[in-house]
Amino acid sequence: MNHDDDPLYARIQDRAASAAENLPAGFSEELEGSFTQIMRESHRERRAHDEELLALIEVTKIKLNTQRSGAPIESRLPGGRFLHRATKRVVARHIVHLSDQIQEILVAQEQLIETLAARLMIMEKREARLITDLTQHVIDRLAMLERVESELASIRHGMSTTDGSTTK
Repeated sequence: MNHDDDPLYARIQDRAASAAENLPAGFSEELEGSFTQIMRESHRERRAHDEELLALIEVTKIKLNTQRSGAPIESRLPGGRFLHRATKRVVARHIVHLSDQIQEILVAQEQLIETLAARLMIMEKREARLITDLTQHVIDRLAMLERVESELASIRHGMSTTDGSTTK
């Protein structure tokens, strides 16, 4: 995964590079792996799934709003047109009743899908905060390593001046 265009990654890399000589072996690879894992879990790769979910919601809404139409009645039998009309009304009532039931089910499904989509977005926001917190933890850890290295360097420098002054 290439992170050259990500400012957060660049910031972490800059901090890591400044303390590179003092970092444990393999820390840069560990940092790269951690960042790759964080990016894999981030919301950036979930946009396609969100768009697909929103498209499904739209398709469901369109299907909910389809109109009912009746077929024309013709008959070659004498009085058949009247019989066909009566039969059409009875069948139409049953179809309308079934259609209403299906409509209710589809409305319930649409509400369920919208609720799930809302919850997924809430989860995505929580994950984004978690990623931000984890990234800040990595930056804080790098800063701590820099401070420790600076303190160690000053202690080494103090020890070398103390050793040099006692031997003179």
